[in-house]
Amino acid sequence: MPRKLRVLMFSDYFYPHVGGGVEKVAYELSKRLVKMGCNVLVITLGENSLFYNVDGIKVCRVAGIDLSKFFQMQLSFPKSIKKVFNVAKEFSPDIIHAHNIFFTTSLLAVLIKRVSHQKLVFSAHLGSIDNLALLGRWKALAARAYEKFFGKIILTSSDAIIAVSHAVRQHIISLGASPKKVTVIPNGVDLEEFSSSFYMQRSIKPDVIFVGRLIPNKGLEYLVKAAKILVNSKVTKVRFRIVGDGPYRQQLEKLVARYGLAPYFEFLGRVPKVSEILRNGGIFVRPSLTEGMPLTVLEAMASGLPIIATRVSGTSEIIIHNETGILVEPGDVKQLAEAIKYILESPSEALRLGRNARAFIEHHYRERFSWDAAASNVLSVYESLNLLK
Repeated sequence: MPRKLRVLMFSDYFYPHVGGGVEKVAYELSKRLVKMGCNVLVITLGENSLFYNVDGIKVCRVAGIDLSKFFQMQLSFPKSIKKVFNVAKEFSPDIIHAHNIFFTTSLLAVLIKRVSHQKLVFSAHLGSIDNLALLGRWKALAARAYEKFFGKIILTSSDAIIAVSHAVRQHIISLGASPKKVTVIPNGVDLEEFSSSFYMQRSIKPDVIFVGRLIPNKGLEYLVKAAKILVNSKVTKVRFRIVGDGPYRQQLEKLVARYGLAPYFEFLGRVPKVSEILRNGGIFVRPSLTEGMPLTVLEAMASGLPIIATRVSGTSEIIIHNETGILVEPGDVKQLAEAIKYILESPSEALRLGRNARAFIEHHYRERFSWDAAASNVLSVYESLNLLK
């Protein structure tokens, strides 16, 4: 009987902390890799150190220093690098799998690879960051410098690279990744969980829904400013429901209050099931400045919601303008406001877009957007590296 493939997975965040897409991808893949016969250990960061199991996945949470509030972006660093190395050495993996260039655990994965001489697979979740210039020159320069230096180290150290979209593939190649190493494996969605009869109805619910981690690059500042335009133009039968949490939340709430928009906004924080929010209907908005293959857009499409999103990496591969949703330019507040108003005032068009979005996911589900397909393709990447020889 062949021994189980031992996979050491790295992600700064992991279940039960699910505030963004990367940790959900790591969880969904790990869960299915276990079912496929792999022995999976995830190293993640948190408030304190803890070992636990979830769905057959072994998890080692290492106490981390959370710098998110200081930098206004997701950033955490382990208090004990030695502990990470000790856990990795004891587990003795056949393969190391890291996620996200901007996660500090990806740098640790590179160090462990160099010490242990094991194969490293890296999943790239983000495309071009050029639009971060809208947040300020220095933030954009810092992000680019990190990406070009540390990102290049991660990419050139990896034996195989997974890109979640074709746009992400092109971006990481521009950073120095070898095209021969890169395989495109899109993120998945649970078609059964994210289902709704909403797109079969005859009316449009005046809820504008955002789901994601509350950090500046998700573009929520532009959604608040678009809301101000709508309310000032007498579009008052609308409610903005913000699902998620993060270091930018307090600043967003202050901006909402300053514009006198508190009656129109509801900050829900993290919710047990995003699918229940989407199932109630509404308009889904994703005003991001940068993306890779946004899970929440896939989930909104599967739920049959009309979607307004920015024309950024990955998103424009699933949102076809005026067919499966509406695309607007990143940072264009007026365009965003006009798109929301158009959907609110055109229920038949909203329902058409929602139906098309659901049909698109159904049509491409088995080969592109199921988690089972994603995990199977990831396992094929592992096996291509001849790990057990």
